[in-house]
Amino acid sequence: MEILDYSGNELTGIPSNSVQTSVDFYYNLKENIRIYSTLQYQFIDKMPINDANTIYTESYQLANGKSVCVGDLKRYF
Repeated sequence: MEILDYSGNELTGIPSNSVQTSVDFYYNLKENIRIYSTLQYQFIDKMPINDANTIYTESYQLANGKSVCVGDLKRYF
């Protein structure tokens, strides 16, 4: 039985670099109306998917956004 030595290899499933950031925005539009917005960005670097580090995933980026309007909107519609 052959013993494989993976010492010194990158950890499987762990990217070498990752970045995540977000920005939140709050605004009082009118007396009873508020707007909340969130923007998010994430970068995940390539990572090995086997212990021998012979196969890697590609790096990828994600961007998300969300806006919410809260208040008494009945009189505007």
